[in-house]
Amino acid sequence: MASISDATTHDAVMHPPTAVDEGDQHFDSGLYKEAIAYWRNEYKNYRAEQNLIGQIVMLYKIATAQRMMGLHDRAIRGLEVASKLATLTNDTDLSLMIRANLGGAYLYTGQFELAKPLLLEALYTAQKSKNDRLVALLQNDLGNFYVFSGQTDKAFDAFYNSGNLAIKLADGYLVVQALTNAVNLSSDENLPEKALADLDQAISFIGRLDTSYEKAYGTEKVASAAYRLLEKHQPADVTPFYRVVSQLSEQAEYAAHLDNHWLAAKLLLTEANFYEYAEYYEDALTLAKKAIFHSQLISDNNLTYRLQWQVARINKLLNKDDEAATFYRRAIETVQPVRHLLYQKPWYTKSYEAEQGNMYME
Repeated sequence: MASISDATTHDAVMHPPTAVDEGDQHFDSGLYKEAIAYWRNEYKNYRAEQNLIGQIVMLYKIATAQRMMGLHDRAIRGLEVASKLATLTNDTDLSLMIRANLGGAYLYTGQFELAKPLLLEALYTAQKSKNDRLVALLQNDLGNFYVFSGQTDKAFDAFYNSGNLAIKLADGYLVVQALTNAVNLSSDENLPEKALADLDQAISFIGRLDTSYEKAYGTEKVASAAYRLLEKHQPADVTPFYRVVSQLSEQAEYAAHLDNHWLAAKLLLTEANFYEYAEYYEDALTLAKKAIFHSQLISDNNLTYRLQWQVARINKLLNKDDEAATFYRRAIETVQPVRHLLYQKPWYTKSYEAEQGNMYME
């Protein structure tokens, strides 16, 4: 799981343990929205004092919490400012953390040319300084970069290196991240046995995660990877898949309780996919509509239009043509503001067209 403690090693220039620690405690409890509120206030105080290190640390913390909520574009803005400020200091460790985080955020938003040099430079520096936890995180990010750039062997190596190092560090959530990324890659590369073996291992780590919010994130990762494998390869034994599905609604409620609407929407979307696959269409509709509610609360157009398209598709299967037409129109209206971004992010377009056809781009 993302740790905020890495950015708290500059106590000599930080405020006394008040609002900063309050923010850290909320972050560690999965209350990211509340943590951000504390840190923003402290950022303003540090800025008024012209305390450069304090400003950078707060920007790093805020961006880390935003990324945990799926708000990667907002995180990038803060990290870019922090990266520029960091060049005015001699703090190489803090600069390394900022650049590694920024590289991961660029990667997630499809800005590969910006992500690659940051990730490779950060990995080299982290290995040289023997920062094993950061090495594991960066290996996982680089694995995703290699997937997007079509370097399958390098991607597998990076994911397994990340997972093995995370096991040594006893970081269960990072193990789950690396293994589920490997599952997704194996599913796409037509390696179902390999995918199933890694999925079983990932499921076994869910019970070992330390906190409730880690379990919620881990469950979403595992369930999403399980659905991808199920949809692509229809394995005979579906027991591992439905062991995960049974936890999705509970974890979505927990995420909503934390005001983490991005995670709640992702959990409900994955559960809706399973129910649609099993042809329980009414249940799938209910779940997808709940997911839309959460995705709209955070203005995630990319996630919202996929859900609206899913609701339209299911209504069509149920011969509810008027409802289907309504949600198709909503999906098209939602996608308009982000259509140009989809063309800039070819893996979005490719993956969604493969799933739904190209009508949404017309």
